[in-house]
Amino acid sequence: MRKEIGKRVRGALYVHRSAIALLSGGEKAALDRALERAGEVAWNVARISSADVALLTYDDFDAVAFPTLRSSVKVELPDGPIKTTSYKDGASRPVLHRKELLLPPGDPRIVPFSALTRSAEEFGLFAEPLKIGSSGRWELLLKEKGLEVHGAELVPIGHVKAAVHRHRTALTRRNLSQPVA
Repeated sequence: MRKEIGKRVRGALYVHRSAIALLSGGEKAALDRALERAGEVAWNVARISSADVALLTYDDFDAVAFPTLRSSVKVELPDGPIKTTSYKDGASRPVLHRKELLLPPGDPRIVPFSALTRSAEEFGLFAEPLKIGSSGRWELLLKEKGLEVHGAELVPIGHVKAAVHRHRTALTRRNLSQPVA
C-alpha cells in the first residue's frame, strides 16, 4: 500500500484536489497560499514545488483515460507573480498518466485507473518517458504501437467491440430443449 499522497515528478508533487486534505503541513500551507492568491480558479490537479504552485485544469479527469492539460495558473511563492497559461488551442498539450497516484487511498477510481496503467505498461507505452509527455508524441507512440484509446481501455487500432444484443442471444438452459429432449 502506498503511503505518500500524490506523484512526484522532478521534485514537484502532483495531487488531485480530492486528496488535498491529506497533504503534509508545508505542502498544504503552500497550496493554501496559492489558492488564496489566485482567487477563484477552476482546477483539478495541483503541482506543488518549493518555489511555486500550479493549479492545473485537465480534461475530464474521470472520463478521459489520458487527459490533456487545458490551463495552468502558476503562483510564485511566497508573493511572486501569478501567470495563467491556456493550452486549449495548443497542437501538443501535456498529457497526464498514472492518474491513480494522484488520488487519496481508498478512492474507488484507483482500481480502474490502475488497470489502465497496467495495460499501458504491458504494451510498453511507458518505456521511454520522453515520448509520453505531450499529446502529439503520445498519439504518435500509440499509433506506432498499433493502439488507440476507447473509453478507459487501450485496444488495437480498428478493433471494434461488437454490441451484444442480449435479447437475441441464446438463453442459458439448465435442461435440454424440447426438440432435443
